[in-house]
Amino acid sequence: MKRVPEMVRMLCVPLWVDEPEILNQYLLAVQSGATLIELRTDRVTADQVRTVMAQLRAAPATPLPHLLVTVRSRAEGGHFAGDTAALTDLLSAAVTGGAEYLDVEWAVYQREPGLRQQVQAWTARGVKMVLSYHDFKARPADLHERITQMEQAGLDIVKIAWQAESLEDGLLALEIGAQRPGRRVLIAMDAAGQISRLLAARAGMPFTFAALPTGGTAPGQPTVSELAQMYRYDQQRPDWPVYGVIGWPVGHSRSPAIHNAGLRELALPGVYVPLPIAPDYIEFDALVRRLRTVVGIRGLSVTIPHKENALLFARRSGAEIAPLARQIGAVNTLWWDAADRLHADNTDLDGALDALTAGMGQSRADLAGQRVALLGAGGAAR
Repeated sequence: MKRVPEMVRMLCVPLWVDEPEILNQYLLAVQSGATLIELRTDRVTADQVRTVMAQLRAAPATPLPHLLVTVRSRAEGGHFAGDTAALTDLLSAAVTGGAEYLDVEWAVYQREPGLRQQVQAWTARGVKMVLSYHDFKARPADLHERITQMEQAGLDIVKIAWQAESLEDGLLALEIGAQRPGRRVLIAMDAAGQISRLLAARAGMPFTFAALPTGGTAPGQPTVSELAQMYRYDQQRPDWPVYGVIGWPVGHSRSPAIHNAGLRELALPGVYVPLPIAPDYIEFDALVRRLRTVVGIRGLSVTIPHKENALLFARRSGAEIAPLARQIGAVNTLWWDAADRLHADNTDLDGALDALTAGMGQSRADLAGQRVALLGAGGAAR
């Protein structure tokens, strides 16, 4: 069977080795677009690792994905409670079974000289090492210093994941990851930081994690099908334009599915992502400017509760604002032209009138002078 090519932009699906349906899940993950499978071995023995890996390698998966084996400790959100000898046995079994990547936690690597020696031996055999750290409470206060220290170990990939508090966490993850393409995986967990997963390939991260429809192993994981198809993960490039929809909440929005389908159908480069921003103008202003700095955002759809904030942002930024948007007092579209000039518009009126007239079988002219009852007081109601 042909193996997927070695590449930046691998799409990784985590699977539990002790899951009874692991073989079916493995095949489903590959069929859905996974090019890297993470085998979580927290709860099994070395013999189980060897048995399962042999079964997976014999399975009719095409193309054959790479394998990453992880033993996640309880201290970092996993289940492993054994000693260093048990950890080494598990990872050694994984190497024997054909794992190309091993995940070793930074805390264990630091304190166990025997493990460091073993890592050197595995590296000499061609195994690539992922040095990882996880914080399920908040972003590490020493994030930059921690990355520097971890990279001084000289292993292949540094992976840090933390609980995101806002979109800023996701943007920071992308910003840091892009500084060393192919060598860093930065993940801001949960919906607030999901952009760090959706645009990881564009930032040059070697892989990111996605879930099967039955669920993932960490908060905020999109499904492998969403990443592979909707967000065209394996096609993303650093120069792809980025668009998005701002709202609070925004996870329910159909806009990413609609706009990404349009980009794909027209064979246009670009990706459209959900952007959760809390209902505060200062937050809105700061994060839109960060979106420009980090991903060079080209266009934004704006929904509840930010349509008035978008107008204020446009005014303060010296944007060219459509007269009708000024008259309405709300903006639902922001975009930057080829000269990086900001434009603002409101398409709600056209959308509402077109829907109304189509439903009534009339033209706009037929509505002239008619009295209406308007329900709602948000941006679209204006």
